[in-house]
Amino acid sequence: MIAIIGLLSVLIYTGIKIILSSNTKDKAKYKEMIVNWFIAVILAFTMHYIMAFILSVIEEITELLQGLTGVIEVKFGETTFKTNLMGLARFQMEQQNFSAKIGHLIIYTALVVFTFKFTFVYLKRLLRMAFLTVIAPIVALTYPIDKMEGSAKGFNMWLKEYIFTALLQPMHYILYYILVSTSLTLSARNPLYGIAALMFISEAEK
Repeated sequence: MIAIIGLLSVLIYTGIKIILSSNTKDKAKYKEMIVNWFIAVILAFTMHYIMAFILSVIEEITELLQGLTGVIEVKFGETTFKTNLMGLARFQMEQQNFSAKIGHLIIYTALVVFTFKFTFVYLKRLLRMAFLTVIAPIVALTYPIDKMEGSAKGFNMWLKEYIFTALLQPMHYILYYILVSTSLTLSARNPLYGIAALMFISEAEK
């Protein structure tokens, strides 16, 4: 509603400028502003569809990538079971060798720390997405104002930020798959590699 009121104010301002302007060049410029105003109105009423489309595509990509993250097969006597890197570290802590226990305890602790770290990363992502969603109509309002100066910087920045923030989860999946899942045999033999790979995810994201 705030965005619509703002857009109506911009339209009234542009209309008054056209009426008062006697210069043909200025009139052409203000007519272009009206075209940009119409585009802004269309954006104001369609931005939720744009956001829904982006999120649907990201969700499909995420579901596709979920199946790629591998598992580790562990043999214990005659029994074989499947687990992940954290499950392996927890299982290895039950060994008789004290130094191996301490080593895997450190590895397990590091993996727990990473779990909390990425929980915070995704909480921050959630809040960022919520904020970008809330300001979407205001971004539509800034479209004709920005276009007066040549380009819709506000809208372009918002769209780029929204897409990149939404892409964070599938990008982490891809990085995890490349760095950890494809090297699970190496990770199983040396879980320190898995920790080093997880540490690198934040750097690779940049």
